[in-house]
This record gives sequence, structure tokens and C-alpha cells, in this order.
Amino acid sequence: FLSLQDGPLKARLEDLKIPVIITSELANIYEQEVVALEPILKRLGKEVNIKQFDLVIGNTLQSFWGIYLAHIFNVPSLWYIHESTSLELFSQAFKPCIQSIIRNCFVTAARTVFVADATRQLFHQLDREDRFRVIYGGINLQEIEKFRQNHNRDELRAKYGLLDDQIVISILGTTCERKGQHIFVQALKHLASLDPEIFAKVRGLVVGGRKGKYLDFLNDKITSLSLENQVQIY
Repeated sequence: FLSLQDGPLKARLEDLKIPVIITSELANIYEQEVVALEPILKRLGKEVNIKQFDLVIGNTLQSFWGIYLAHIFNVPSLWYIHESTSLELFSQAFKPCIQSIIRNCFVTAARTVFVADATRQLFHQLDREDRFRVIYGGINLQEIEKFRQNHNRDELRAKYGLLDDQIVISILGTTCERKGQHIFVQALKHLASLDPEIFAKVRGLVVGGRKGKYLDFLNDKITSLSLENQVQIY
């Protein structure tokens, strides 16, 4: 398992006896040129003996370097894309030469998989060889139903300081820029200007707070818009 940074999955993977390699050489990938990126990937591929594997799987657009790594060593790859964004918007942070590599990864990946057809359609023009597929993401409905059976709605509202007549609007998912929690916060502020009376009963919940610069940005945004009493992050 290769990653650019450490995270909560590392311990779980190691418990399953899956080796985890954190490579800091790609930490500044947004500033890389191809002449610097290729030697790094070649060293990394040899280090992990990538040719011993039947398949390389890249998760999210940001893992394009893994797809490129597989291409360099002629190993089949599968690219999972979750982001509902345009390739142009995602790529603009990279050097033009890296933008070309990202675009070419849609050609070199054996299959590119999306979790929603709406996301696939955003990239449809890049599906030159009918390699795009949709595999819907799943959640454990039994666990959700079990939680509902064991928890009372009124008790949960009381636990989180929510009154019975308050309107709860939530956005779920780990906090990161591409998921747009800042837009959610801005939308709540806009609602306040449209109907202050209704907004007084609204509480916004951002569920999935993850420490980092973006979470700090969100908290600052909430404060600057004077929404501390309306929006909470969990």
C-alpha cells in the first residue's frame, strides 16, 4: 500500500499484514516537472518490486501518479474516481507537463471506475476505448438500522443540543475542499438573508471533521460569517 502521507488507515492495514509505504518524495507533486517525477516513480517501482503485482489500484483523482507508475512498469491499473469535478479544474494546480500525464492516465488505465454515472459523464469525453465503468458505492444498511433501533431521536437531539422544533440541515463526509463544506456554510448564510425568521430555527451540522488546514479554514469561515450558533462541526 503506497501513500503520500500517513493516516488512520495505516494501523488497520498493518493489522491485516499489508505493508504500508509512505513516500515523502511526492509530497510536493503539485510543483513537480516530468523530468523529476519519472525518476522518483522508477525508484519507487523498483523498491516495491511492482512487477510482482497483477494490478495497481489508484483511489481518487489525486492518485494519478499511481496509474502513471503502473504504466511505466507496464502493469495493468484500475483507477477509482470519486470526485464530481472537471478535469480542467482539478489539473490547474499542476504544471502543464503533469496535466498531460493526468489526461493520458485515462487512456493507460485498464479500467476507470466511477461510483456514480453523473460523475462518469463529467469525464465521458476521455473514454476513448470504452474503458469507463460505474460501480456504485455501498453502505451497511443493517448497521444503520441497528443504530436507529438502539437510539432514540429525542435523546440524540438532546445530546447534541438540538431543540425539537429546530430544522437540521447536514452535510456528511470527511472535510476536504473538493467536497465543498465551505459552500454549504456560505449557503446557510445566504438562507439567513432570504428568510431570517426561518433561519433562526435552522442548525447546520458538518459531520466528518478532520484535522487540517481545511478544517481550520472552515472554522474561520463560520466565525467570519457569524454562524457560530448555527453551524457545528463533528
